Amino acid sequence: MEIFGQLSPIAAFAYLATSGLALVAAVRAPAIRRMVSVRNWVAVALIFVLLAIWRLDDGEALVQGVVRNWTRNRGIYDDRYSFQIPVTLGSILAVAALIWLAGRLSDAGHSGKALCTALVMAVFTAVRATSLHAVDAFLYASFGPVHVNYVIDLGLTAVVAAFAAADCWRKAAVAQTSRRASPRSRSAGGGSPRGDNTRTRNRRR
Repeated sequence: MEIFGQLSPIAAFAYLATSGLALVAAVRAPAIRRMVSVRNWVAVALIFVLLAIWRLDDGEALVQGVVRNWTRNRGIYDDRYSFQIPVTLGSILAVAALIWLAGRLSDAGHSGKALCTALVMAVFTAVRATSLHAVDAFLYASFGPVHVNYVIDLGLTAVVAAFAAADCWRKAAVAQTSRRASPRSRSAGGGSPRGDNTRTRNRRR
């Protein structure tokens, strides 16, 4: 857990940066389905702020400590796998459902997919907090200095950040295209009022 603790400030910064990008994407949401996009991006921002607080306050260790004390006080610590396994399996099913929902929300654009990915991130955090031995063995398996946990955690964060950045870039690109098109429209029609007036006077004669 020592290496995991070292990652916490970096992860928290990444969460907050992603939250900021989500808020920018909400402000720049397109006119089409604007309310849906704004709602999704604000929800994404809130999830990542809560995840940052969870990281900085070491929420995982806190939950594990509470559960450990609770099971020991009731004499069921040795049988903890009986509830850890259902929680883990339920979390995996929740992730599968969220991936399916992402497909259903594809018409909501990047905001819908980002929200589903953020929810997958929240479920992943819950799975990690259950501290099931088999899950921990997988998550904390290392390839040199890199843990599987790091790849999943920062990878999901990067996906959400990419969705938010794509929405921000698209809005900026549309605005820039509109600005470039406006002078052309005015120049194309710049002489038309005078020409139209001349033709109108000729028709009256």
